[in-house]
Amino acid sequence: MGNTFYFDFEPQLMGWLQNTFGETGSGFISHFSAFGEEAVFILVLGFLYWCYDKRFAIYIGTNVVVGGTLNPLIKNVALRLRPYMVHENIQCFRPLGKSEPLDDVSAQGYSFPSAHSMNAATVYGSIAGYMRKRIATIIAVILTILVGISRVVVGVHYPTDVLTGWVAGVAIVFIIPFIYEKAGEERRSLINFIFFLFSSIGFFYCKTDDYYTAMGVMAGFYLAIEFEKRFVNFEETRIPVEIIMRIVGGAAFYLILNLLLKLPFSQEFLKSNTMGAFMVRFVRYTIIVFVMLGVYPMLFKYFKRNTNAKNESYLFKCCLLTIIVILFLIPVIYVARYAFPWADDFTYGALPHRAFVHTGSVINAIGAAFADTIDTYFGWQGTYTSCFLMELHPAVFKTEYYHLTSFIMLGAMFISYFALFKVMGKDVLKMNRMNYILFILTFFISVELVDGKAEGFTWYNSAVHYTFGHALFVLFLALLLKSSYSIKESVPLIIISSFVGFLAAGVNNITVFGGLLFLIMAILFALLCQLLFGNKDIVIIKRALIPSAVFLIGTALNLLSPGNRNRMAMANSVKNSVFVTVRNSFVLGFHFILRHINFEVLGFVIIAGILIWRTFYELQKKDKVHFRFPLPGVISVLSYCLISALYAPFAFIGSSDITKVYIEEQLGVNRVSNSVFYVFILLIVLNVFYFMGWLFSRKQRGYNKSLLRTLSVAAVFMIVAACIRVVILFPERYLTSAAVMSLRNNTAQQYGEIMLENTRRLMSDEQNVEILPITVDPDILYPHDGSPYKDGAVIFYEKESVYYKE
Repeated sequence: MGNTFYFDFEPQLMGWLQNTFGETGSGFISHFSAFGEEAVFILVLGFLYWCYDKRFAIYIGTNVVVGGTLNPLIKNVALRLRPYMVHENIQCFRPLGKSEPLDDVSAQGYSFPSAHSMNAATVYGSIAGYMRKRIATIIAVILTILVGISRVVVGVHYPTDVLTGWVAGVAIVFIIPFIYEKAGEERRSLINFIFFLFSSIGFFYCKTDDYYTAMGVMAGFYLAIEFEKRFVNFEETRIPVEIIMRIVGGAAFYLILNLLLKLPFSQEFLKSNTMGAFMVRFVRYTIIVFVMLGVYPMLFKYFKRNTNAKNESYLFKCCLLTIIVILFLIPVIYVARYAFPWADDFTYGALPHRAFVHTGSVINAIGAAFADTIDTYFGWQGTYTSCFLMELHPAVFKTEYYHLTSFIMLGAMFISYFALFKVMGKDVLKMNRMNYILFILTFFISVELVDGKAEGFTWYNSAVHYTFGHALFVLFLALLLKSSYSIKESVPLIIISSFVGFLAAGVNNITVFGGLLFLIMAILFALLCQLLFGNKDIVIIKRALIPSAVFLIGTALNLLSPGNRNRMAMANSVKNSVFVTVRNSFVLGFHFILRHINFEVLGFVIIAGILIWRTFYELQKKDKVHFRFPLPGVISVLSYCLISALYAPFAFIGSSDITKVYIEEQLGVNRVSNSVFYVFILLIVLNVFYFMGWLFSRKQRGYNKSLLRTLSVAAVFMIVAACIRVVILFPERYLTSAAVMSLRNNTAQQYGEIMLENTRRLMSDEQNVEILPITVDPDILYPHDGSPYKDGAVIFYEKESVYYKE
């Protein structure tokens, strides 16, 4: 409900403008509204506060928070409905709540005065007032006018809304600084408290989201400024690398914090327009702003680096690559909001979920998961770590937590790969810094080119078993190398690496079996090199023995478990001979490599070779290249054997005949293919490293910048051209493109709506539940390797029956 007062000329003028510009012209003009939206202001204020001039940003922010609360205070008194809600001849081209109904006043807000116009006048006016330069004033006036005109043309504000917003914004620019100047810096906290107290009157009558958002921003801003001044007092920076790191870090912090603070509450509650929902919004924005302005700057001291020109250039490249990778992965994290538990999630998580629902205790849920893991170990499978983690999937505690799956898996891969490459650079090669660019490229290609997108990153049961399991083994490998190559033996490090190794031995059989073979091959190869080339230092091998032995014990507990024997007996599959198993494994390994050698991978090989050659060149200047790199062909043969061996468990059972159908069936299991692909990419890096080292130690030790730059450009061109071709022909081939396509064609949203409705029905009091069939299958969300969706839902939700609607 609201009021509909206006002057007669206003709807006539707005109708004439929309007819004159047309739908296309009005849509174009609507983009000028962006200069009055919070995203632009956050970017501007973030740059000013974190990097350029903290005092300047506080000056602007002080005006903005007052204007931000004053606007909804007036709106909720005037209650003026937006023009398109009143006049049929006026269209809305840029609604405030884009995903909400146009007639939802709480989401779309009231009309008088225009918040965009008021904010534009406040922000740009404050900038012009602080700088006191004619060009700044001219730009401020132009942007403010463009924002106001756009709000009229798009049909969301009357001209009088805009004029009032301009007047209010200009008044704030003059009055607020005057008040603070007269009060003095020592009374600033008192003035802040008075403004907040005055603005709090809206708690008694405001019924729109914008007021509680503005109050949260005001509270967080006032608290953060005082906290930063007393306990942080960070310094601004003009160094490009540090600027990029601060802004990118701030953006990531904001996105993660905003997501985490929403997770405890359902979407229905957050949109319920109740006082509880409003207060949650107020508290959420208070925390976000306080953390971003007060707490986050405490990290800036860790962003500082030696800023000589060469190092700064390298850091800039690292930051730029990180930004690109983050931007590519944002759609993957975002689309996970439509991911829901599926089949095996229900089966494994049933007992912990039941314990949590009936007792409300996390400890009881963990206890139930531990007990069920033991039962599973003796009855079904020996992967004790994976089973425990599958028992405690996020939806056990709250369905919305399940949306974090892709973030968890990507984070696990990122952290483990970072640890491995850092240890390789700093501890093994004794470099001053890790090869960050090689790390970020390896991580990126590993996650982007997986065969099973849902199985790898959005379906928790599969992802934690294979992707997280692989990340756990990589982390163990990093800790093992760290403890082996440390200058001094570290008992705590050996204990930690042994513990992680025991956990890594309890994941999927592919990772465990492959990890076991890799460790055996590595130790035997090191001993062979020692015998052939007389290296008497065996300290590294000795330090690796204890964690490796613990991993071996865990592997034996996993592979030889009673549950595995029971499972094999129940499967009643044909067991092949050793000869057939080895033959079929090598055939499957060959076809897997053939299938995954493409232009993207070849381009990655070239770039990796260039980066590693440069690493050896840097090491040579410090006389740190001492290893002989013998027998390079052996590494490639062992790598092929390792890839083939990963398929040995599947070649051991089933058909013994090698046919096209057999190969497609074995290579078509997405979750298995993902796990093998991760190993494949790491082995490529190992082979390139070894071959580059062998060539460097025997052939050419120079560093031809022109040649290497030409090769780099050629490799990048090869990768980009291949990506464009694949995206055109197979738009869902890459992880990111699959996420983007599912969002663009609306299949992700449709899938999410169906799953949300099914979840609502399953959580109801009905004992015989009819659920909707899954009519869409976005590749990024739909688990193609999984059992039918409803399997296990009966025991998870404690129902008598669950059936599909016909």
